[in-house]
Amino acid sequence: MATLGTVSGYHRWRATPGGNPRRRRLFRRVMAENDTDRVKDATLQALAEFFARDGWQCHTLETYNAIEMGVAGEHGNYRLVALVDAERSIVRFLIFVEGRVPELRRREVMEFLTRANYGLLLGNFEIDLADGEVRFKNAIDIEDSPLTYEQYHNMLYVALATMDRYFPGLQRVAQGSADAAAAIADIEHWEP
Repeated sequence: MATLGTVSGYHRWRATPGGNPRRRRLFRRVMAENDTDRVKDATLQALAEFFARDGWQCHTLETYNAIEMGVAGEHGNYRLVALVDAERSIVRFLIFVEGRVPELRRREVMEFLTRANYGLLLGNFEIDLADGEVRFKNAIDIEDSPLTYEQYHNMLYVALATMDRYFPGLQRVAQGSADAAAAIADIEHWEP
């Protein structure tokens, strides 16, 4: 068993004595497999019910333990994927932009996303440098309790609002009509 210790304000894991480590690992793996399926099913069902309650049209991707739908924002169209990672007790909301960033613009877009991330309290932007895919991600740990409607609602609308707020600047930087610092300044209304 591991406990959480604190060193100079940072947390670290340390092992605690007791029991056969091999037997404990096997027991945890068997229990986790059973719990994982139960948590996954219950959380995915809860997400589907929350989306239906809010009137969203979505479909389940059971292979990926996810729910997917298209979303039209004020500034663009996005693809939303809500993923249940039951093994780690995490629910993630991913908002993808349509299309890919051209290879020649990826460094500038990466700077734009880094500047955007610096001021964000919840979630972050990501870019796949191999193919130019851009997304916004936020997540919540649901290890000790089921996902509530309020948590779902906050995650969903923070993700959508953040993507829609930054999308016009992202688009301008990806097209080469603005540099990263100027685009962020326009969005966040400050001088670079």
